[in-house]
Amino acid sequence: MPPPRLPRWLAFCVLAVLVPAGVASASPKLLGWHGVGGAISLVHGVRGGAAPRISFERGPVMSLSAAAKPVASTSAGVYVGSAWVEGAPGRRVCLRVREWAGPEVVGSLQSCAAASATWQAFPPLDYRARAGHSLDLVAFEPKPARGDSFAIDRMTLHAQEATASGLGLEALDSAHVRLDWDAVPGASTYRVSRGSLVLGTTTATTFTDALLWPRTSYDYTVEALDGNGQVAATLTGSATTAALPAAGFPRPFGGSFWNTPIGSDPKLDPNDAAVMAHFVAHLNYPNLTLRSWGVDVAEAHPGDPAYDVPCTMYSCTLGAFGTLRIPATAVPAPGGDHHLAVVDPATGREWDLWEAQRQGAGWTSAAGAAVSTSGDGIVESPKASGDAANFALLAGLLRPEEILQGHIDHALVITVPGIAAGPPVCPATHNAPTGTNDPNALREGMKLQLDPSVDVSALPIPDWEKTIARALQVYGAYVRDNGGTVAVMAENTDSRGYDAWAKVGLEGDVVSLAGIPWTKLRLLAPGC
Repeated sequence: MPPPRLPRWLAFCVLAVLVPAGVASASPKLLGWHGVGGAISLVHGVRGGAAPRISFERGPVMSLSAAAKPVASTSAGVYVGSAWVEGAPGRRVCLRVREWAGPEVVGSLQSCAAASATWQAFPPLDYRARAGHSLDLVAFEPKPARGDSFAIDRMTLHAQEATASGLGLEALDSAHVRLDWDAVPGASTYRVSRGSLVLGTTTATTFTDALLWPRTSYDYTVEALDGNGQVAATLTGSATTAALPAAGFPRPFGGSFWNTPIGSDPKLDPNDAAVMAHFVAHLNYPNLTLRSWGVDVAEAHPGDPAYDVPCTMYSCTLGAFGTLRIPATAVPAPGGDHHLAVVDPATGREWDLWEAQRQGAGWTSAAGAAVSTSGDGIVESPKASGDAANFALLAGLLRPEEILQGHIDHALVITVPGIAAGPPVCPATHNAPTGTNDPNALREGMKLQLDPSVDVSALPIPDWEKTIARALQVYGAYVRDNGGTVAVMAENTDSRGYDAWAKVGLEGDVVSLAGIPWTKLRLLAPGC
């Protein structure tokens, strides 16, 4: 049943609470927002874009609403209001739908939440309106105090007119969830979100989410959009991923040298002593790259936008397989290299971008390569890949799931301060000298191994660091590039939409690996 018409005197009381006389925003038209009781400024929203914040100045209430009513003329039916809020911890902020008949409020519905310093969603409002009226949505804090403020993002109000049978979800493995739904009448596209993160838009009625954390529950929303981009129906559901497979986290490049143990009696390079003396003398803050200078990894979906990505600095092979599909969640890693690896498990392909940038509606890369993940991950000279050695970016890259499982089943890749002049060392196909005149400096492609006689279990370091030390013993590490420090290259997890390193207790831009006995490394003879 529709809500009863409010008496005229009560409607005016509602307005008096929400819009007190003589109190106005200092910037009432900012971003099309209207503020009462405070001044509006801009902050970073749920998805990183701009969102309005109102800071209390005076009056019995502080509120934010769109300058125009979201729904100007209603059809009879249910309308869904939603928004996200961030504000002074513990302060009560409310979201209210108001129904207007001309200048009078004839009905309303609200939900409230205790604000916090992180973004959270209001409980959604399902409001049944009558035909011919208008609706608006307002967020407000009653009885605000000096110093209070709150921000609002993703405030929407739309008709829930269409129906659908529901959303089916299936956890395919430890990292993927498949979503399926019936077609919604009148819908032309579907917007898929995991929590507050928009994963993509598709015309299909299926979508597979990727790069998820094992044994974790995820909430999904599928919004059916009509030809005008308006939400015609909303489907929700949740699914929990499986445990990591018994065989371990999947590794690219099959049975290549990347995934082959060194063996019990490797041959050392004849210049081992001199090279490793130079290495130890220039050892500088050994660390693991978690964010800056790491490699962001994104997994492509069949419905993702396709791009022709030009290489602006070096000759590359990014177009070897045709256009490149890049998901909406993909972001280049911070740091000067802006690395991004896009992988498509369905086709067994990987695209590597160096200095990747979004340019308007497209992407560019200073250099890059397209490789098969069933090959050896090596790009032949004179083409340039995403790093100096011409290795694929996923080759040797440390992933957070490998710390979770407690073993790394492949060789690692590292950067070192100073690369010597001369040819690359196989398997590298390119060497980028950095001006050092010492012939004993390392070159791209050289392989180091932690002496197997070191008792890693007895080292006074945490278990995650022992996992890396054991990989250095069993599989070794290839020199991939010059760097200001000795760094083990790892995935930056920004493109996942969550901090996967925090799941294994590692936080910060980089973490120290000083507990590994780097003076016990040795130089192996080239194996090819």
